[in-house]
Amino acid sequence: MSSRVTQNVDLIFQSKSNVCGQKSKKGGADYCGNLLSFYCALVCVADLRWQNSYDQPLDFNCPTGQSISRIVSEHNNNPEDRLWDFGCKATFDTTTNCFTSSYVNAFDKPFSYQCPSHQVITGMHSYHENKYEDRRWKFTCCGASNFCTDTCQWTNYVNWFDEAFTFNVPPNSYLNAAESYHENKYEDRRWKFQHCTRRSC
Repeated sequence: MSSRVTQNVDLIFQSKSNVCGQKSKKGGADYCGNLLSFYCALVCVADLRWQNSYDQPLDFNCPTGQSISRIVSEHNNNPEDRLWDFGCKATFDTTTNCFTSSYVNAFDKPFSYQCPSHQVITGMHSYHENKYEDRRWKFTCCGASNFCTDTCQWTNYVNWFDEAFTFNVPPNSYLNAAESYHENKYEDRRWKFQHCTRRSC
């Protein structure tokens, strides 16, 4: 169980301690056990959907032949960090050529990263530093001999500071760039993305 879930379980049992203590009236251990089972069914499963824990590294790659189609993130002011999750979609039908960039930003600094020509983002990787309350990022890009990008378009910023967001790459488009800047006042980043259509090579 992650530290996040453990903290949540501790909190609920602190708040319910007076109820759990009334064994003769509420069924005692059975009542508390049922409470834990119900709570974990809601929280533990939800926690497992994230690809990282607060303050811990993120290392996500889509399955072979796919690219990132969905990005979900939420911020927490206590650890001053974000949780991340991703969706992927079928993209390539032939052998792919992939590489992972070096880190594209320094802590607290903006970045704008775009995959090389006719490649799209298939992975995102980062680590967190408490001193800066920020992450450094790198990206995995893949391409194929019969895959060529065409018209590309930047989104507006998809979030405000401290705000959760879900970004879905439009149908028939593929993610190929990301841009972000950090604000020390909020210890968070805003994000926007570029997606491209595909054409015959």
